[in-house]
Amino acid sequence: MVRRILFIIYQRIYTLFRSIHNDQFSRVLMFHNISKENNDITISKENFYKLITKLNDEKRICRIEELKYPSISKSVVITFDDVFQSVYVNAYPLLKKLQVPYLLFLNIKMLDKDNYLTTEQVKEMLSDSNCILGSHSINHVFMRNISEEKLQLELLNSKEFLEKNFDVICTSFAFPYGSLYACSKKNIIQASKVYDYVFTTINMNFDGDFHNIPRINVNNNCKFLKEMIK
Repeated sequence: MVRRILFIIYQRIYTLFRSIHNDQFSRVLMFHNISKENNDITISKENFYKLITKLNDEKRICRIEELKYPSISKSVVITFDDVFQSVYVNAYPLLKKLQVPYLLFLNIKMLDKDNYLTTEQVKEMLSDSNCILGSHSINHVFMRNISEEKLQLELLNSKEFLEKNFDVICTSFAFPYGSLYACSKKNIIQASKVYDYVFTTINMNFDGDFHNIPRINVNNNCKFLKEMIK
């Protein structure tokens, strides 16, 4: 418990050091569940629609690779972790209608399980070129707690599975949990040798490092959400 508290303090200092409040930086948003549930990984369908519609109207939504261009500022990348069935039911229709790009980070063990996306649903979403598939590992665990050899298997086997089963080129990886407590700098470096884009869940704006991409967790109480739909 003490160790975790120290990591939380360290992460807060770390985010401040990397200029979390600089509004000129772009943001990478992380969604999980789009439903009526009330928890820290859920946003209501109503709030999701308001946010995405406004971002689309302002032409701020882009693909992760587009953040490489200096002319891109204050843009937003949309990502989903795990991925819950509610994403297909409540988010996908709007995303398809507006033709905005987004990343799905699939955890292999969750695929085809109750309350999560099915293989056929993923294939349907991938039929639209705006849907990009990324890895969220095989097992949804703290990568800091496993060996280098096991992490390498998580990185390589998940990539191989997605590319073989969905006929894609998988260039992005999102760490499960993704905090400094859940994944170390060494873990991030190891992942960056396999993937072009490596994502964490550190709550701050993007500052140009594609091998350590922070993301803002969007739920109903998220500051960014409240500022956008006020």
